[in-house]
Order: sequence, then structure tokens, then C-alpha cells
Amino acid sequence: ANTVKRLSLELGGNAPFIVGPDMDPKEAAYAAVAAKFQTSGQDCLAANRILVHESIHDEFVARFTERMAALTVGNGLHGEVDLGPLIHRQAVEKAAAIVDDAISKGATLIAGDQSQAPGDNFFMPVLLTGVTPQMKVWREENFAPVAGITAYS
Repeated sequence: ANTVKRLSLELGGNAPFIVGPDMDPKEAAYAAVAAKFQTSGQDCLAANRILVHESIHDEFVARFTERMAALTVGNGLHGEVDLGPLIHRQAVEKAAAIVDDAISKGATLIAGDQSQAPGDNFFMPVLLTGVTPQMKVWREENFAPVAGITAYS
């Protein structure tokens, strides 16, 4: 080609967040929480596939859970809130279905007690481990605060 054209494409997909064996588990976990839960996960750029090397998996999950527990869910117009509501009730139902699908296929629910949600359109942040490609949480963009972690070797 005679010229190079600048372009930006929104191709839809499941943005990965890959944690290598040489990374600091705490720093990586805190960055992953930000990458996943910013905008309550309702963003095409949200990290939907979190792949963590097996050698630091357990420490990463512990640090991710620790940081996730510090997030505040509520009305964003009322002070220090990290996660607001989902766009509509159907989004909450879809998020719940994705979590149920993962658990039914062997994932472990580490955190995400929905009984603590402050209202109908709120979905508490969820952490699933043992995620596999057969699960919707792996295959579909979830547009919700649902994080799935897959260990790799």
C-alpha cells in the first residue's frame, strides 16, 4: 500500500487480562479489579477473561478478593461509590444467568452475595474461579461486574 491509514475498530470481544508468573500478585490483582469493575463492567474494554499463571493463582485470588471487598456499591450521586446500578433489570437477570451457568458447569463462587444489593438494578461484584471455555462467562461479553478467573500453566 502507498499509504497507511489510521483507524479505530470496535470489534467486540472479551478483553483478556493476563497475569504472568513473574508478576506481583497484589499489584496485578488490584489492576485487574480496576480493569474489570470500572463502570460496573458495563464497558467493551472491561477485562472479561482474567488468566492467571497457576504458580501465583491462589495469592492473586486472595488479593483480588481483598480489593473487591473494599468496593462500594450504590447510587453514584451519593458520595464515594465504586459501582453503580446496571443499565436495566434485564442486565441484572443476564448477569445472574451467567453466574448460574458458570456454577452449574463447575466454577467456584468466591464472592458476590446478591442479597446485599442495594436495589433492583444493582448487581454485587462477583468473582468466579475455575472458569472454562464452556461457560458463558468465558464466551460472552457480560457487561456486568462478573469476573471469571482461569488458571493456566
